[in-house]
Amino acid sequence: MDCSSHFIDATGQRWKLVASLAVVSLCALTIFVRSAILSLLGEELAIVLVMLATLASLASFVAPCVLVRCPRCRCKLLWRAVSTQAASLWLLWLLELTGCPECHYDPGGSRAAV
Repeated sequence: MDCSSHFIDATGQRWKLVASLAVVSLCALTIFVRSAILSLLGEELAIVLVMLATLASLASFVAPCVLVRCPRCRCKLLWRAVSTQAASLWLLWLLELTGCPECHYDPGGSRAAV
């Protein structure tokens, strides 16, 4: 099965997951190198930067849970994945969807949904 037959790719939403991962990674890096930031920017600015990175990281976890949706019924697919699938399987489940689990919308039109 090629990538374009997967629901997330076919509906053009993979970028939301990739962007979220990039923001979380950048924020984690900022938090982990806080001692270097502290020596470069000073204590007050370093604390503000780490706090902003923490908030941005939290937002980049929440945003895709709300924004990765079925275009027809607006089902929150990432939220459904993390709330109904096992911790080790939710991402695989999400990335391999071929149709909406709620309304069975199939963006490819001819394949069997889900």
